[in-house]
Amino acid sequence: AFEELFAQTFSKKQNFTFLGHIQTCYRQKRWHDLLRLMQHVYKSAVNKDGKESETGLLIKEKWEAFGLRLNHAQQQMKMTENTLLFAFVEGTLVQAVKKGEWILLDEINLAAPEILECLSGLLEGSSGSLVLLDRGDTEPLVRHPDFHLFACMNPATDVGKRNLPPGIRNRFTELYVEELESKEDLQVLIVDYLKGLSANKNTVQGIINFYTALRKESGTKLVDGTGHRPHYSLRTLCRALRFAASNPCGNIQRSLYE
Repeated sequence: AFEELFAQTFSKKQNFTFLGHIQTCYRQKRWHDLLRLMQHVYKSAVNKDGKESETGLLIKEKWEAFGLRLNHAQQQMKMTENTLLFAFVEGTLVQAVKKGEWILLDEINLAAPEILECLSGLLEGSSGSLVLLDRGDTEPLVRHPDFHLFACMNPATDVGKRNLPPGIRNRFTELYVEELESKEDLQVLIVDYLKGLSANKNTVQGIINFYTALRKESGTKLVDGTGHRPHYSLRTLCRALRFAASNPCGNIQRSLYE
């Protein structure tokens, strides 16, 4: 609209450099400079002496209407200087898809249904991808050939846990991993947690014996303060080891005892 009015009022040939500067400001998104230049031309056009012909009056009315739009744009610019502006920021998953990185989605079965629905397109074989509808995209992202998606979940046996919808679950190659029970595996785990305490072999073996005995007794004899059978799992052991590793008592044996 500005360029059209400008051509009707001034010589484009004589102001070729100026119009080029207007285009540069627009391409570089220098909105303050652009509006200031337009405001300068608007004032010159309105105050320009010319024949009071019908054409001249019509052009002047167009400039005045343009001036209202220009003032409105300047007010919007001032308002945005003191307020928050929101922009779409690509998340970790989108970046992984584009760059060909590997990503792990933990506790995937606890995700909201709409999130899982978005993932379904990504799991449609090697050609699957995402469409960022929130950003207004209509075309899917270009998926890197090295992109890999992994997901973890616990069986839906605990309170609050649920299974994945079959349509999503069937698109994964599923591996079921049993809880660690062998003494060799437990030894590696315990040594890693207590590496800062330099625990000896007898201490580690004692923890293994105590843990396995607790697991066994919890199913037959032990009860908690409410009269229910306690549940001891690998998570219970890891939490206890993390506490002991901080050595709050200043003594390895006492911290393990606590």
